[in-house]
Amino acid sequence: FSRGDFGFNTFSTSGEPKRWSSTFSGSGYSDHLPISLKFRVADDEVAYTNFSVNDDENWKPIEVAYSLPKDFITEEEFTAEDPRTNPAFYDEYVRATATVTSDYDFVVDGITYDVYAPAFRLNNVLSDVAGTEQTIQFYGRFAQYRGNWQFVVESPDFITVNSED
Repeated sequence: FSRGDFGFNTFSTSGEPKRWSSTFSGSGYSDHLPISLKFRVADDEVAYTNFSVNDDENWKPIEVAYSLPKDFITEEEFTAEDPRTNPAFYDEYVRATATVTSDYDFVVDGITYDVYAPAFRLNNVLSDVAGTEQTIQFYGRFAQYRGNWQFVVESPDFITVNSED
């Protein structure tokens, strides 16, 4: 089988589907990718094997490999106006500087945003800077969850703690 990754319905960093959202005028595609299967008709009689035999003991999770975004909105573009009112920023990657609150929210240009890290725990990466004025650089997908604006940070490699001044 093959999956329908057409280049516009997934994120280039992870292959994750761009989910449908009704924010602004709506965007995205689905929460899953279409799959297609090929079948053929046998020319002769086929001998079947025992289909109930499996290889569960050999199963291993497939690691998701993340790559840094190549296309992203710069901090200058993102903070030129209130980003929460600009549909062009929605569900796009942003590279920005932030401070981290003690609750692990990011403060960018004076605005506090929630942060969602689906593949790691923020406190494992940011515990030394949370609640301080030390800044970080990060790549995050600007999104909304239950009415709250957030950055989706997919990998710890998407965060760099700046050295103290």
